[in-house]
Amino acid sequence: MSSDPLPNDIEKRIAENLAAVEALDTLTEKYRDSASTGLRAQALYWAGDASLRAKVYDRAYLYLKRTVFEYPETEWARRARGLLLQEAKTFERLE
Repeated sequence: MSSDPLPNDIEKRIAENLAAVEALDTLTEKYRDSASTGLRAQALYWAGDASLRAKVYDRAYLYLKRTVFEYPETEWARRARGLLLQEAKTFERLE
């Protein structure tokens, strides 16, 4: 028996990740003035991570770069830099 996910499972995971990205994007934009810096940095990072998992690489790159540039001194920026380095070959293919 194979441990590979079934196509429906993959589609479900992608849809869940895209829904998470939308919720996190709402959090970062709608609550820009009221959310704490740490919460916004974390939301941007996780939006990048979820976009990466959903294979929406251009959005993943933008969210991760925003985390680094907007909140450079946070733990989330450190994590984003690591993920950007880890996925550098993926992001190099973006136009």
